[in-house]
Amino acid sequence: MTEYLDTEELSTFIKDSYMYLLMNNGVLTTTVIVNYGIGKLYTTLAKIKGIKKYSYSYKEIDKILDGMDYKLIPLNSWFGIPFATLVEIKKK
Repeated sequence: MTEYLDTEELSTFIKDSYMYLLMNNGVLTTTVIVNYGIGKLYTTLAKIKGIKKYSYSYKEIDKILDGMDYKLIPLNSWFGIPFATLVEIKKK
């Protein structure tokens, strides 16, 4: 669902979830569409149909998650083409 959030909305969603929903030793898990490979194709086709969807580079994701304890797990298609990344954020 994060593909419907622009950079500011995604940042707010993650930071608010971290601050208000995660308990100590909790983990927030979400997916983010990457802006290359099939992820880029997916968001481009949606935009052609008039649907606003967003994708992000790993650098942009790192910037949004700055200061948090997180892990990025690439999610690729069956053929190894990048599509999304699984984001795990831990609260200590």
